[in-house]
Amino acid sequence: MSSSVDDLAVGLAELTLSPLPLYFSQFPGFTYNPSVNAATEFQRLKRSHGKDANRNDFNRAFEAEFNTRFGRDEVWDYTRLCERLGIDPIPSSKTQARKVRTPAETFDRAGGRGR
Repeated sequence: MSSSVDDLAVGLAELTLSPLPLYFSQFPGFTYNPSVNAATEFQRLKRSHGKDANRNDFNRAFEAEFNTRFGRDEVWDYTRLCERLGIDPIPSSKTQARKVRTPAETFDRAGGRGR
């Protein structure tokens, strides 16, 4: 049986952690590094915890993290996303923002040759 202190600790963690750190925190002995790509961290988690690390649960946490940072569905804040990606100038509408290609994406789409 858990104590009220344990319950309080879990409750406080849920209040202060965003979705990805909260997802990773449920795996004992695993220390999530938020400065590393989340997919890379998930692969590291899979190596250490095997089938306990569920891809669908990770995907839900990743989507929730994105929505927390940039908004959900049609209300996403394209200006914050563009700023984070270093896009300058920031497009004047969501329609224009959807057409933007980052330098890395342009490089990938051209088969690694850039445009």
